[in-house]
Amino acid sequence: MMDPAAALIEFVRDGRLRALAVTGGQRFFALPDVPTIAEAGVAGYVVTGWQGLLAPARVAAPIIDRLNAEVVAILKEPTVVERLRALGNDPRPTTPDEFRARIVDDVAKWTAVVDASNFERI
Repeated sequence: MMDPAAALIEFVRDGRLRALAVTGGQRFFALPDVPTIAEAGVAGYVVTGWQGLLAPARVAAPIIDRLNAEVVAILKEPTVVERLRALGNDPRPTTPDEFRARIVDDVAKWTAVVDASNFERI
């Protein structure tokens, strides 16, 4: 099964599940003894999830910048970071341009995966 580590962390910590590997490019902070898939022998395999805020198209740049600044400030507050990390999340705020690039990259990556699979709808 593959699922975000944050969703399964308590099951791994209390022994109900055994994590064989994590899918990111580096070990997951909350499960430091669990290797990455690359360390486990599958070179080049990196899949990470993300969470973010989206706004309707054509929202004015100053509004986007203000929203981003406020969210980044919140995600840098020590109590917020502590709580999110306790839940298995590692907040990594970005700029709007960095987030847009991540979405564009992910769409291209997963489009290529689907195309390469020769998936046919029946």
